[in-house]
Amino acid sequence: MKNTTEVQKTNKTIVLVAGDKGGVGKSCLARAIASYLIENGVRYRGYDGDDTNPTFFRFFPDVQRIHTKSPKGFEALINGLEGDEPCQLADLGAGTSIVLGQFIDQTGFLELAASYGSRIVFVFVLAPGADSAGLLQILAERYGNKVTYVIARSNAIPGTWDLWEGSKTRKRLLEDLGAVEIAIPALDAEAFSLADRHSLQWTAAATDKRLPLACRSYVHRWINKVYVEFGKVPALTGQAT
Repeated sequence: MKNTTEVQKTNKTIVLVAGDKGGVGKSCLARAIASYLIENGVRYRGYDGDDTNPTFFRFFPDVQRIHTKSPKGFEALINGLEGDEPCQLADLGAGTSIVLGQFIDQTGFLELAASYGSRIVFVFVLAPGADSAGLLQILAERYGNKVTYVIARSNAIPGTWDLWEGSKTRKRLLEDLGAVEIAIPALDAEAFSLADRHSLQWTAAATDKRLPLACRSYVHRWINKVYVEFGKVPALTGQAT
């Protein structure tokens, strides 16, 4: 095992798509990130950590299932450090933060990842309202500046952002912890449903004629807008920040 006190230059990423609040669009975003990596020529190793509803695995059958009910279920993330893929991408199910924290504490995962030149990127899918912001606050308090934060506002969930925009948590993340905030637009409900019905990756749904032209157009414009937002986060593709 490498000496964890010797931190290498960061040239890899471990992207954890989290949120803990169910139904905010974590798997939808993980699928978009996977397509973004593919289109940018970034090889990645994918994991579906949703034991109840493994959506990511359904759309990307090459990803590995991980079972996140116990700390040992996250071991694939450590083993992947010795792989040659520049990126690991994990879609984590709701309610996994406590077990993930146990895994990190028991294995020294953050320090170990750093010794292998891997940056940890938390992509937190944020919904309007106090509950989701509270979960993000807990995450920031636990990991501080040891990880990179991407706050992905989910505009598919009804509500306003007034509470979040005036919060101390947002101020600390943006000003003290170097977080990047991006906006994920809502996708037309019919287009989303048809892509889901046919298990189509987003780029495929934009051209597959099983979807009416209008739905394909919605998907095409949506994925382009999401990619623009991803472009604000060089760490997703392993670039220095």
